[in-house]
Amino acid sequence: VLLFLAGRNMHNVEAITLFVKTVFRQLIQVYPDMRLLIGGSICNVLNESFKDERIVIHGEVSDLLKFYSLGDIVINPTVSGTGLKIKTFEAMAYGKIIIAHPHNTIGIYKKEEAPIFEAVNPDDYIKHIDFLLKNEKHMVNTKKESIKYIMDLNGIVQSRFIQAIEDID
Repeated sequence: VLLFLAGRNMHNVEAITLFVKTVFRQLIQVYPDMRLLIGGSICNVLNESFKDERIVIHGEVSDLLKFYSLGDIVINPTVSGTGLKIKTFEAMAYGKIIIAHPHNTIGIYKKEEAPIFEAVNPDDYIKHIDFLLKNEKHMVNTKKESIKYIMDLNGIVQSRFIQAIEDID
């Protein structure tokens, strides 16, 4: 099961539409049991092209732990947009493997150490997913690295927050 959790903005809609057309349709030829689970408010705006028994439109997600427990690999194929890469960090915090377009790694903490598989084009996504599905040990290690990365990031944030509070006094 591949996971995608997103809001309803046009960047997310365009990204998942392109992913389904250029990546997912190829993957299910090789992995016919594969599923794509889409969650979040994006589900309210997806059109008929997503009608497929292998694409599950989950809808709004009230319990992130339950949603993220439904798969191991999270995709983040958005190629534009602004702000913090919440989908990327959130998925890592739940110990998930991330395959993301490089746009989703711009400006992140210690990018070179982030356990993120970057995918520029459909072939990259297919290559990474195929590699992960055939290498369970690597999947387990990457999930551990995701949690470690977030714990390190949280430590830095906490340290800076304490420093800022101390500077106010």
